[in-house]
Amino acid sequence: MEKDWNMIEVLRHARHDWLNKIQLIKGNLSLNKIDRAKEIIDEIVVEAQQEARLSNLNLPGFASLLLTYNWENHYFQLEYEVLDDPIAGRLDDSVLSEWTGSFLAILDSSVKPYHDNHLSVSIRHEKEGARFFF
Repeated sequence: MEKDWNMIEVLRHARHDWLNKIQLIKGNLSLNKIDRAKEIIDEIVVEAQQEARLSNLNLPGFASLLLTYNWENHYFQLEYEVLDDPIAGRLDDSVLSEWTGSFLAILDSSVKPYHDNHLSVSIRHEKEGARFFF
């Protein structure tokens, strides 16, 4: 299920995503929709902040899975949110990545294809440790 992305593929997808975002901003500016262009920029900033928070969790396999999931063909869009930067306790990145990948594969095979399916993952620090909400 999980693809092993090489550096060129990662850069290609990231560049494609950025070009799409720039084209959205440019299109809205050409239509004189300044407020919408500003909203898109704000959305990009929030997305970049979430990517940074996810990357800073010291869970490279889990972060890679979430960051690249929507680059592949799946029957739902994955969204994630890291609510707190530090995560208390130690998490086993390989176990977490493997479990999450298996869970996502089960969901992908269970949802109705070609519907507007979304999954949100929230990660929060609590006194007892990390909490994951799917």
